[in-house]
Amino acid sequence: MFIDREDELNSLENFNAEERAQLLILYGRRRMGKTTLLQHFIADKRSIFFIADASDNILDTFSEIASQKFNYVKFSNWDDFFNFLYSISKNERFIVVIDEFQYLYNVFRAWPTVLQRHWEGLKNTKIFLILSGSLILSIYRISLGYGSALYGRKTGEMNIAPLNFINSSEFFNISYAETSKIFMILGGVPRYLEEFTYKTLKENLINRILNKNSYLYNEPLNLLFEEYRDITSYFSVLSSIANGASSFNEISLKSHIAQNKLSKVLNVLERSEIIRKEPPLLTGNKKNHIYYIKDNFFAFWFRFVYPYKSLLELNNIEYVYDKINKDINTYYGHRFEFIARELLLKYSIMPFDIFYLGRSWKKSRSGEVYEFDIVVQDADKIYTGIFEVKYKKLNYNGAKSILINMINNYNEIYPGKKAFFGIIALKIEEKQKLTGEGYYCIDLDDIR
Repeated sequence: MFIDREDELNSLENFNAEERAQLLILYGRRRMGKTTLLQHFIADKRSIFFIADASDNILDTFSEIASQKFNYVKFSNWDDFFNFLYSISKNERFIVVIDEFQYLYNVFRAWPTVLQRHWEGLKNTKIFLILSGSLILSIYRISLGYGSALYGRKTGEMNIAPLNFINSSEFFNISYAETSKIFMILGGVPRYLEEFTYKTLKENLINRILNKNSYLYNEPLNLLFEEYRDITSYFSVLSSIANGASSFNEISLKSHIAQNKLSKVLNVLERSEIIRKEPPLLTGNKKNHIYYIKDNFFAFWFRFVYPYKSLLELNNIEYVYDKINKDINTYYGHRFEFIARELLLKYSIMPFDIFYLGRSWKKSRSGEVYEFDIVVQDADKIYTGIFEVKYKKLNYNGAKSILINMINNYNEIYPGKKAFFGIIALKIEEKQKLTGEGYYCIDLDDIR
C-alpha cells in the first residue's frame, strides 16, 4: 500500500523542478517505504533505478540494469559508471537512483571519494542523483557528518520518518480507538502495519509477533545486528529504558554500564532515531533530561517480547500473551501521550502558535515530583499550555476533577505563572461544556 508521503513526494518534485544538478541523500530506517516512495516518484520520468548490494561484482549488476534501458552497457570500473551518468544527463533531466548505497562503501571504501571527484563534472549536467540508504550510522559517516566526502556536494537531504498515527490508521477500516492500539504497538512503519491483517488484536499479537516463526518476532534484534557490530550494550540500554529507567543515572544502574561509557551508547541510539533525549520545559534545567524509546515497536518488543524469549522459544505463547494482557494498558497509557502530541499539533486548538512541545516535571513544596504530561509554549515562551493525557473514556465530572487537580499542582509549583489548561483522552463526554468553561479538550472523535 502507498499511503500518505505527500510531503515527501512534493519535496522530490521541487528538487526535480530546479534546473541545476541535484545530489540528494535520502535516508531512513529499514521498512519505512523508501524504495516504494522513489519508485512512485520516478514512474513517469526519465530515470534508472539501481539497487546496491555488498557483492564484489556490483558493477556487473549495474551493467545489467543499465543494459535493460539502453543498448549494451558494460562498466569495467567506477569511472565508466560515472561517465555513463554524465552521458545520459548531459542535456536533459535524468533521474538516477542508487538504493542502499551504503553497501557501495562497504565494498569499495573509496567510492564516496570517486563520486566526489566525478561530481565536479556531473554538477554541470541536468542529473538528479538520489542516494538512498537505510543504515543510519553508515550514511552519517559517508555523507551527512561534517567532514564526510559528500558533505559539501549534496544539494539536499531527506529523512523518511515513520507515518503518523492518523495516516497509519488508513491501513485499517476500523475505529481510531482500535487503530490507536495497533499504532502504539507497531508505530508508523508501513512494512509492520502490513503484517496486521485485522481480525482481532489478540490474533495479530499471537500470530504476527509472538510466534517465533513470524516476521516481526526478531525484527528489532535483526535491525540492531545490522546497524551495530556489538549489540550487547545497546540491548542492555534499550531493555532498561523499556522497563522504566529514564534518567542517565537510572539507565547506568539498570544496564550495568559505567557512566563514562554510557554517553556514547545513548548518543548512537539517539542518532539512529531509536531513542530520544528530552529536557523538561518550564524548569530551565536542560541537564535534567530524560530518555525514552522513540520507536513504538522497539518499546513494545523490549517490554513484552524480549523478556519472554525463552518461553516463546518453547511455544508458550498463550502464557506470554496473558502476561502482556495484564500490563498492556499501562504501556498504552504512556505511548498514548505521543498520539496526544500529534493531535494537539494537528488541530491547533491553542490561542497561540506552538513552538515548543514536550513535558515537564518538578518537585512540589511537599517534596512530591509532579509531572505534566504535555507542555506547549510559543516561540518567545510568553504563553504556556498544560495538558493531562488519559488513555480512557472520561465523563464530565471525571475530566473536571483531573483538570482541577492539575491546576492546583501547577499553581503550587509555579505560583503566579499563568497558563492555559486542557485534557486529551480517548473520549471525553460533554466536551463542549468543558470547552465553554475555558478548558482545551481533544479526543479521538476530533479526528477528521
